[in-house]
Amino acid sequence: MAYMRPVILKLFAPRDGYDTDTSPNIKDLGLQWWLAYSSVLVLIHHFALFYLEIFRFSDFFNTFVRVLLSAIATVILILITQLLFGKSKLER
Repeated sequence: MAYMRPVILKLFAPRDGYDTDTSPNIKDLGLQWWLAYSSVLVLIHHFALFYLEIFRFSDFFNTFVRVLLSAIATVILILITQLLFGKSKLER
């Protein structure tokens, strides 16, 4: 996931680019952008994790359903964490 992060950030870059002191979080870049960014990264991570764990493609669709459900649950938990503990612009 760390290797894919720069590629995903370039893919989802705003037209004006990023501020140099901005981190990719909900408060700075908005909910819609953050959901797309984090969902893609979590899906990449879970896809690699689950398929390396099972190490065969014979159960592709069963494993893919597990990847999707786990990724949805993970993004929801990360979203809750961001909303509860994320720093606002005024706190920096």
